[in-house]
Amino acid sequence: MTETYPVAIIGRGPVGLVSSTLLSQQRIPHVVFERHSSTSIHPKACGMNMRTIEIFSQMGIEDQVLEQRALPETVSRIAWYTNLGPNGLEIIGRDTWEGGKYVDEYKRASPCPYVVIPQIRLEPILLQQARKLNPHGIHYGVEVTDVDGGGDHVSLTICEKGKSEARKLKVCYVVGADGGRALTDNLGIKWEGEKDIVEMVSAHFKAPISLHHPDPRVFITWCIDPKQGGSINTGYLYHLGPYPSIPETEEWLFACEINPDEPKEFTAEDMVKRMHGTLHIPNLEVEIKSISHWRVNSIVAERYRSPKGRIFLISDAAHPLQSFFNPLDADYDARCRAVYMALESLDSEFHALGAEIGWNSPDHGGQLLLNGELDCIEYHASILPGHNVPHAWLERDGVTLSTRDLLPPDRFVWLTSEPYYRERPEHDLVRIERIGGDLGWRDVDGKWAESSHAQRVASV
Repeated sequence: MTETYPVAIIGRGPVGLVSSTLLSQQRIPHVVFERHSSTSIHPKACGMNMRTIEIFSQMGIEDQVLEQRALPETVSRIAWYTNLGPNGLEIIGRDTWEGGKYVDEYKRASPCPYVVIPQIRLEPILLQQARKLNPHGIHYGVEVTDVDGGGDHVSLTICEKGKSEARKLKVCYVVGADGGRALTDNLGIKWEGEKDIVEMVSAHFKAPISLHHPDPRVFITWCIDPKQGGSINTGYLYHLGPYPSIPETEEWLFACEINPDEPKEFTAEDMVKRMHGTLHIPNLEVEIKSISHWRVNSIVAERYRSPKGRIFLISDAAHPLQSFFNPLDADYDARCRAVYMALESLDSEFHALGAEIGWNSPDHGGQLLLNGELDCIEYHASILPGHNVPHAWLERDGVTLSTRDLLPPDRFVWLTSEPYYRERPEHDLVRIERIGGDLGWRDVDGKWAESSHAQRVASV
């Protein structure tokens, strides 16, 4: 007899595991299939914007994530150096994300912080919560070998490691979170953009880099050494914890472009050689923990949903994201004006508050510039339909919380400043919260009033 489920999730990366927990919180039965036998062994992504942390709070794991994150003061800048050796020079640096001059701006936008936590430390937290809520539905070592969504359901063929016999499943919907490895292509959905731009390699390693780094505030360090052709024969690195970090246990990621005259597959020896040639730290002892080869792509799926509408592509299955690449021209000519202009152009990567929490669906409304483009840098708080509810601090009876905390995952909320709200009874699907007045929440700093008055709206 064919097994049946309402939802199947293909892929156990952060997005797949988050999807699992959110479905469990909505009491929607589902299964998760992952071809690998464990969570990620390579660090991969690190930056989590405030909207993501708000979701983690809703999932009940924010405190665990904050316990393992990098200390904010150690991820507040990025910088470019010739190298980190005794004769190395800092070329230039800048504040990033929630650091330095951006601290107040980011705190105004959300009750949650921007967080840096490597994927190798995040995934176990996500897995623990997903399994807690769905103890029998998370399956590792199980590969989905075929997906057929052409009918009134989706048929899956799965194969467990160590078993030759395949199994068939029937599901109503599929969430594709396999990192763009196979599902998108198998569905016949085309990629738009440019593939395989550059061959890259990264290494997760252990070494006491902090003893030699001139600025403990810097998260990402790029090396651009004119003696080695600029950035062509060097690389970049960032720290990975475990946090709080000490020299005896600290771990890092180093990444670089593979040049045509270098091996296509780097060994540990190749990686250490490139690292020593880049960093110039005398007698640096390095312990390689893992190596990953990957390619820089600039692609997006032409559609995020299958023709019949039952298969959804999310995360890298729809729009692969790459690590930081080619931040400055290798022909950097030392003219300060050109460098500062280049730094400003990086706002979309390291100070993109508008894109991180101002991206709305289906209407971007007040987040648009006069030319119709999305304002990726500045966040414009709005209570227009389709926008995220703006963050504002509220207080009542000694309790302080954010407007975001008034949003339960299983009901609608009516936020109103009108006194007649009590004449309207609550419904099982709608909770009523009054902001203002003697009995309502106090708008601590006037931010909610500012947002609602700007749109001349009394109720949301």
